[in-house]
Amino acid sequence: MVSNIGTIKAKAKALGFSFAGFAEVQQSPHFANYLKWLERKQYGHLQFLNKHYVIESRRKPEQLLKNAKSVIVLGLKYKPFHKSKQADSPNEGIIASFAQYEDYHHVIKNKAVELMESINSKRSKIINYRVFIDSGPLMEKDFAYAAGLGWIGKNSLFIHPKLGSFTLLCCIIVDKDLYTKPLLSSDLCKNCHLCIQACPTQCITGDHTIDASRCISYLTIEHKKIIPRDIRPLLGNHVFGCDICQDVCPYNIKVAEEQGDLFFNLKKKDYHPLDLLKELSLTEEIFKQKYIRTPILRVSYERHLRNIIIAAGNSRNQKFIKPLKELLASDSEIIRAHAAWALGIIGSEECFLILRSHLTFEKNPFVKDELLFAFK
Repeated sequence: MVSNIGTIKAKAKALGFSFAGFAEVQQSPHFANYLKWLERKQYGHLQFLNKHYVIESRRKPEQLLKNAKSVIVLGLKYKPFHKSKQADSPNEGIIASFAQYEDYHHVIKNKAVELMESINSKRSKIINYRVFIDSGPLMEKDFAYAAGLGWIGKNSLFIHPKLGSFTLLCCIIVDKDLYTKPLLSSDLCKNCHLCIQACPTQCITGDHTIDASRCISYLTIEHKKIIPRDIRPLLGNHVFGCDICQDVCPYNIKVAEEQGDLFFNLKKKDYHPLDLLKELSLTEEIFKQKYIRTPILRVSYERHLRNIIIAAGNSRNQKFIKPLKELLASDSEIIRAHAAWALGIIGSEECFLILRSHLTFEKNPFVKDELLFAFK
């Protein structure tokens, strides 16, 4: 068994993974915390996390693969682009570090499959497996913790003691016993509260979970509808994801210079920071062409434009008035509602004339409410 583990670790390293570990397929250590989180309904619109299939798969992860015995946990570090290198101008949009590369999901899955196929090619009896990367019911962070690779930080992210939290995780359930009981990592956050203090929306709850409905990453990526009015100013110029709680983490500051520029040879994209004025004029076709094979396409054109509009409003720059006025004619009530709000935030006399004119023929109640709010 030790030789199997050593072979897998060596092959994973050769393929470009930063670390690897092994855990038993059993209910993960923080499953009870997950149930409490569901009870508090802090999952926003991610209703699937409260579905019976997901809950039961997390309660008994062995049912995700026939004769499941072990979980191979793979981790991949990537270079963070810290606040000092982020968009300094409110007229530019901030994208989270992971989204400044090509989309990692398919690449990591292909590497994981390559790892297992390489192992199986040298065996008379193959290891059956199933790969999970952010897209299934498996609790990847919890299995990384169970494998002794790190701990769950106060901001709910997995933190590796040497590589910090700017890592991507992949789990492979296998039907072979590869498990040697590791020591679970201690909570090395201890009395540090920097992430809690830095979070603009105060979404970090204090029990190593977050209120997703207030998290900037959730709101800009997963939330599909109108973003609550009281939270919009707190988004600032974040248009896809957020690194604030990671930027202030001492474990990330320590390892910043050790991170490589590339992972798996994925090239950094050149679209960050975003020019908000240009983004406001994107057509849906150009949006899809520009962000093909990137994480940005995880959001729809409508949601991307919604996020850009909020950032434009928060800038309070009058150069955005013309494109925002044009967006009041959009077929999307979500776009019209946020455009009305953004014009109200910019708040010039020209903005109020535009809003008053539009108020006369707007029929959607959500949009009308935003128009009326602008005059309060």
